[in-house]
Amino acid sequence: MFSLDNFFKKLTHQKIWRFIAVTLIIATLAIACNNTQTTRNSETLSIPEPGTLVWGRYSDSDTLDPHKSTSPLSRQIIDQIYDTLLAFDDQGEIQPNIAKEWSVSNNGQEYTFKLNENIKCHDGTTFDANAVKFTIDRAIDPETENYTKESWGPIETVVKLMCLLRRK
Repeated sequence: MFSLDNFFKKLTHQKIWRFIAVTLIIATLAIACNNTQTTRNSETLSIPEPGTLVWGRYSDSDTLDPHKSTSPLSRQIIDQIYDTLLAFDDQGEIQPNIAKEWSVSNNGQEYTFKLNENIKCHDGTTFDANAVKFTIDRAIDPETENYTKESWGPIETVVKLMCLLRRK
């Protein structure tokens, strides 16, 4: 009578490795000789036509006014609409955005921004330091409910593509 236990007890290490090698070769040949053809779906995907983007969110925005917004949900949309003087890169470092250069005074109270040229506002007017001044003046206006306005003073000097902003 054949016993699997007796079979393996009589095998030496060399015979075991030969047995494993032969078994693997036979299995490989059996798989390689399989006559079944694999077909792939060659359906071409098309790029959808421009249309409406539907963005599901769990709540509405409180406002699209960047100076009045306090909601992270609003900020998600506002950040897609408005540009900033500076921006953060993927490592969290401050980088130029619509300001191509900037400097901070030694006491940290004055910020000077040199702006990029040839930027147009949504209405087609040229973006310059006057647009920055208008935006900051609106943000710090007592009538504007802005939680950061207490940190900033008015823009004091404006050159076409340069502005100076002072901290209070």
